[in-house]
Amino acid sequence: MQGIDYYRNLFEELRRYNITPMVTLSHFDMPYVLENDFGGWLNPESIEWFVEFASLCFEEFSSLVPYWLTFNEPMQTVTGGWENGNWPPGLSSNQESIYSINLMEILHFFSKLKPLTIRL
Repeated sequence: MQGIDYYRNLFEELRRYNITPMVTLSHFDMPYVLENDFGGWLNPESIEWFVEFASLCFEEFSSLVPYWLTFNEPMQTVTGGWENGNWPPGLSSNQESIYSINLMEILHFFSKLKPLTIRL
């Protein structure tokens, strides 16, 4: 897996220079195929996609990455992506912004993640 090797090498290199990584799992983006062909965050299955992705990241990199963030500015992502259309996916519909990331999806998402111990 080329992507995993790339990030493992990056995190190991950071460690050699005493740099502690803090990883954001979602930063205003969704893989093109998931967005274009399957509806992105508007698809209820997106919760499972994200849980699978996050679990893989935790499994592969938890020994190298002590700090994790799930979403970078989720409200801005919703507003820019679905309400005013300034960011991907570039839609401007208040109805879709309401459904794109709602409280039940977020609670469901967090209920599926394994708890992490954060080293301080």
